[in-house]
Amino acid sequence: MNFSYQGSTLDYWGRHSTYDHGSVYHEEAPPTSQVESPSTSPWWSLDEDDDLKGCVEKSGYISVRLRHGIHLSITSNQGVEVVNTKQNVSLALSSCGTQMAMVHPYGRILQYNTRIEIETVNEVSVKNAKIWPRGVSFTADNCSMIYLLDAAGARTTTDTFHDLHSTDITNGVLTRSWYASFQSKPDVVNDCLVALNKSRHWVDDEGNDFLKINGVLIKQTRDGYVSVERKNGLEVFDLRTSPNNGTVRFQSSFLYVTGSMGKEAHVFVKSKERRIHYNGASFVVRNGGHSAGFNEFGVLKIW
Repeated sequence: MNFSYQGSTLDYWGRHSTYDHGSVYHEEAPPTSQVESPSTSPWWSLDEDDDLKGCVEKSGYISVRLRHGIHLSITSNQGVEVVNTKQNVSLALSSCGTQMAMVHPYGRILQYNTRIEIETVNEVSVKNAKIWPRGVSFTADNCSMIYLLDAAGARTTTDTFHDLHSTDITNGVLTRSWYASFQSKPDVVNDCLVALNKSRHWVDDEGNDFLKINGVLIKQTRDGYVSVERKNGLEVFDLRTSPNNGTVRFQSSFLYVTGSMGKEAHVFVKSKERRIHYNGASFVVRNGGHSAGFNEFGVLKIW
């Protein structure tokens, strides 16, 4: 494990209990099954390209590189972005917890406050849907109408949707968190250095890596599966992804999102009784007992 900041003395974070450049602050001891190696020698991966590394970027956020092509960025106010480079998947959560974004080969999802948008693209059409207080709005670029599925069923409506494929939406969520941290306290680089200095790393009996950085708990299993947990008061946010099969998951008390590739390829969004599911062909929205959407030929269906 090698965590560094160019020009600083923070090039020290190895899997060991003593450090050449100061000590790491421990908030609490890890469970007995998750203890650091007693070795006093720094631990390094045999494959340098697959090592665990991290640094504080000059722009003012913590950058972490895990194994199997998983990269994390953490702002000083706990904004988080997880990038799965092998599967072209990414997740982001804002510092306030009211914004999240997901990029997946089968679709993109953006939450902003009480609204959740999804956009999918295939050879038939570009499809958009939005979960919001009135219900679920949806349309497609080859459809002249916009529909609203509410408690009474489906009907036409007027609405607008974001083009989620026009920008890197996960990086956008992270950037807004960084900007908020910079406005509240300009010396974000120093804040990140302090957070990195207090970070912890340990390994459990099964060889899984754990990192605790700036209040964000990161776990990576030996096969590369990553879970990231962040708390905001009583709220717990859970972000997960696998470099092996492209699965991704985001969960909070307000929102549940999944995505996968292969035989069960899909993207799925759920918020209370409202759901949206896309499997690469059919696009289905649900609100309570009502369902509507587009079939594999792009034809509107109401169930």
